[in-house]
Amino acid sequence: MKYFVIDMKKTGERIKSLSKERNTSVREIQEYLGLESVQSVYDWFHAKTLPTIDHLFALGHLWGIDMEKILVADIRERT
Repeated sequence: MKYFVIDMKKTGERIKSLSKERNTSVREIQEYLGLESVQSVYDWFHAKTLPTIDHLFALGHLWGIDMEKILVADIRERT
């Protein structure tokens, strides 16, 4: 049986790419989301962590896309 999981590495790459495409700096993302520092954003870029659902929702609004378009899925096979 197949199931979906979030590919952290590819999702981080997508967040970084969307940020660049939309001309949104790391500092702008940090301020828009009310984060303590820019380190959280860099952690997303480098797949150390993922944004919370609230942050994904807000990023989607910031960039004018559905939050599902930020995430990259990986299909796994359940044995």
